[in-house]
Amino acid sequence: MLLGDRAFQSFNKERLEANPPKVSFHDSMSKAMLKTFKHMNKKLELRKRTAKEIVLNADRALFAQMIVFAEAWQLIIKEMLSHPLCPLPWSLAAPDGSLKKTAKSSLAKELQKDAPVVESLLPVGLHY
Repeated sequence: MLLGDRAFQSFNKERLEANPPKVSFHDSMSKAMLKTFKHMNKKLELRKRTAKEIVLNADRALFAQMIVFAEAWQLIIKEMLSHPLCPLPWSLAAPDGSLKKTAKSSLAKELQKDAPVVESLLPVGLHY
């Protein structure tokens, strides 16, 4: 029996069916403390683990949930996995979601690495 069903049964027995009622109908009830989507994104401690291990653990849990959802909703897993598992690519962001600090010069060097060398910027046949 689910937690909500048990709470309903106890409410029904204590407040409606009991003669005289054990508890007044309008008295407060205890909270069920059910887990919600907010509990899915628990922050992990960074002390004894490296950032890569935390990302791996988070992705593994997310991957498991994606498989369960795909089976329940009859989705194509290959199509689901074509999308990134995180909001930002790992090349641009750290595991905690903050953007990585990079130098613009390293990007320029990477772009120019495979570019051919040009002898002159003037069109062919035009000389000064």
